Amino acid sequence: MAARDKFESLSALSRAIVVLLWLDDAASGAYILASLSFMGHRRDRIGAEGAGARYDASEELVPAEIMQVLIGLMVLVLALALIFTVGRWIFRAAWNVRHLGAKRLGISPGMAVGWYFVPFANLVMPFRAMREI
Repeated sequence: MAARDKFESLSALSRAIVVLLWLDDAASGAYILASLSFMGHRRDRIGAEGAGARYDASEELVPAEIMQVLIGLMVLVLALALIFTVGRWIFRAAWNVRHLGAKRLGISPGMAVGWYFVPFANLVMPFRAMREI
C-alpha cells in the first residue's frame, strides 16, 4: 500500500485553515484601514486645492496607495492559499471516507473539489459531494 493510500487525519489541515482565515481577516481589516487612509489623503488634497481639483494619475504614489497595493497582494496570496488548503481538506476527507470502507459513493475525491469550478454545477454538486462525505 502506498503512503498516499493511508488514512490521513484532517486536524492539521483544519488548523491551517483556521490560521489562514484569521490571517485573511486581519489582512482584510488592514486593507480597509489603508483604503480609508488613502481616502483621507485625497480629501485633504482636494480641500487644499479647492473643490474643482481632480485626481491626476501622473502624481507620485502616496504611502497609503503603496500600502494598499501591498496589503491587497497579501490578501490575494492568502485567498489563493485558502482555496488550495480547503480544496486539499475536501479531497482528503473524501479520500478518507473511501479508505474507511464507504461503498457506492457517486462522487470521486477529485470531483468533490472539481465541482466548485464548474459553472452552474457548482450550485448543487459541491453540496452533494459534501453530503457523501
